[in-house]
Amino acid sequence: MADWTDALEVNGRRRCFHYHVPSEPVGEPRPLLIALHGRNLRIEEMRRITHLDEVADTHGFGVIYPEGYQRSWNDGRGNTRAELDGVDDVAFIRRLIDHLGRLHEIDSSRVGVTGLSNGGVMCHRLALELGDRIAAIAPVAGLMPVALADVVPEYAVSALLIQGDRDQFMPIQGGQAHGKARLLLFMGGVRIPAGPVLSLAETVARWRAVDRCRLDAVRDDLPAREGDPTSVERVSYGGGHGGTAVEEWVIRGGGHTWPGGPTSMGLGLLGRTTTRFDAGEEICRFMAGHWQLASERRLSENRVS
Repeated sequence: MADWTDALEVNGRRRCFHYHVPSEPVGEPRPLLIALHGRNLRIEEMRRITHLDEVADTHGFGVIYPEGYQRSWNDGRGNTRAELDGVDDVAFIRRLIDHLGRLHEIDSSRVGVTGLSNGGVMCHRLALELGDRIAAIAPVAGLMPVALADVVPEYAVSALLIQGDRDQFMPIQGGQAHGKARLLLFMGGVRIPAGPVLSLAETVARWRAVDRCRLDAVRDDLPAREGDPTSVERVSYGGGHGGTAVEEWVIRGGGHTWPGGPTSMGLGLLGRTTTRFDAGEEICRFMAGHWQLASERRLSENRVS
């Protein structure tokens, strides 16, 4: 079966998406990876940057690329076009998952979400509000919005957080995130305030608390690679509710980019792209190990310490 593009009507708006079908057919519904583009990006650009079609073929995932409203997502920071116009992106993603489930294209119990930048921030909102449908998230260059820090979810959700420490647009220390107008993206220009986010440490702590992970951590570094000055530090927290886990990957010297993606992305304005690992490969690996059922991840007490 070939890839296909379609649209759904959600709250009176026509919402488009592209679905990539794995090259090897299977006799049963497959896991689904939802890939959310960054602000001002198109679906085709997200496919090119992440090369998730090829990665998903290897792992047997279906990949869906939703299209954001005016190339943006209502991620909870208060200033994207989608949020200013009252677009309900949580409802859109819920409808997408249910739609593919009814078509028997996917296994609705094995759904994960990744995203870049604005799409990465949106991952947190979806995990907090749509944990009954989503088992795991993997935001890249996307931290939790300050405005959502006190949301108490009903479900634990596994989280793989990938962040560069020299990201000028999504600062690892938290505070005001920034964006750029698309026309200025490849020419420099003035950074545009894009709403406050927690630091990476605070974001990790929040998901550890939600998932009720063990306090002890497993730490290691990825091997060096010739010609790549970046380094990657990994910290893993297991033992979460229902088998959930949290992983933190810090790219020392990394910018606002997709690891393993085009090294020329943004002509260097977005910072360095690490070649130490391929984000898509690691995201699929992480999610394949965390397809816990929603019934197992449901939090018996809606209290997060």
